[in-house]
Amino acid sequence: MKNDLKFRQIIIRPFDKGWKFILANVLLTFIVIVFFFYQAFSSVEVFIRSFLWGLSICVTQWSGIVFITYKIDQRIPILKHPTKRITLGLLAMVTYSVVAYISIQILMLYLINGTFSLGEIYYIFKGSYVAFLIGASLALIFSANGYLQAWRKAELRGEQLKSEMLSYKYDSLRNQINPHFLFNSFNVLSDLIYEDQNQAVKFVHQMSGLFRYVLDCRDKELVPLEEELEFIKTYIFLLKTRFDQKIEINNQLTAEKDDLIVPMSLQLLIENAVKHNVVSSSTPLKIELTKNQDYIEVKNSLQIKNVGETSKGVGISNIYQQYKFFTDLPVEIKQSDSAFVVRLPLLKSSNE
Repeated sequence: MKNDLKFRQIIIRPFDKGWKFILANVLLTFIVIVFFFYQAFSSVEVFIRSFLWGLSICVTQWSGIVFITYKIDQRIPILKHPTKRITLGLLAMVTYSVVAYISIQILMLYLINGTFSLGEIYYIFKGSYVAFLIGASLALIFSANGYLQAWRKAELRGEQLKSEMLSYKYDSLRNQINPHFLFNSFNVLSDLIYEDQNQAVKFVHQMSGLFRYVLDCRDKELVPLEEELEFIKTYIFLLKTRFDQKIEINNQLTAEKDDLIVPMSLQLLIENAVKHNVVSSSTPLKIELTKNQDYIEVKNSLQIKNVGETSKGVGISNIYQQYKFFTDLPVEIKQSDSAFVVRLPLLKSSNE
């Protein structure tokens, strides 16, 4: 999430200290005096008056335009809406620049002379074209600079997310074939061979399908939700075979043709629920998979194990980072005294 800067931090940008901002404006004021205040060096009094006048113009023009730029950038990302952002920025900055220039000129006239005439006001309005040119020039410069910076940040963020995605894929594949998973599955299979050979054959077929899906998805960023649900059916079958009545999984998810999902994310969330909660006949673990508006929800009853592996949140963190690559909607995690819920944004093929 974005962290809003304080007002003081905004108006002194791009500097990090107030004294740097003041120094820059003092230097700019001297330049303004040299080019526009021709009589400024006639006496000390005139110089001080001209300096304060010029400094007021510089500070209000700089800080105001910087503040406007910051606020517009927050509301209208320039990479997504470049025309709208540049047009609005140009209008806002030019309007502010002219109004601020006229206001400062009238105020300084009143403070120095104690009054002002209509002729002087007419002269100020006539000279406001300078403020118009300043506002228009700064608007174009700031827009170009903002676009370049946003593009660079997007490129860097894209590379970072790609790296995180590769890490997620590696962890997902590793987790699916870790020794614990194989050990538990083969224990179940060995029991079935003696108890129910037909069920053992079906179990082997389901395991084969599960690992086939894992290998097929290792190079994919997104998969159709329909395929993921078929995979989840296989995974649920293996869990039900292993735990029988100790686990209750209610899968109410349905898929539309354009629904997409990060591969194996649902499986990882179910696996986490099994790994970190008590699964027993007296307290069956309940897991629900549902759609809720623009989200897929995976909810499990909360009955944390007193002993066992301590959750480091790596799996969910990987999913969170993966989804950031495809949507601005966040992965949401909610926990109450009785339930743990993870909400995954529902992705569409048009979002790719």
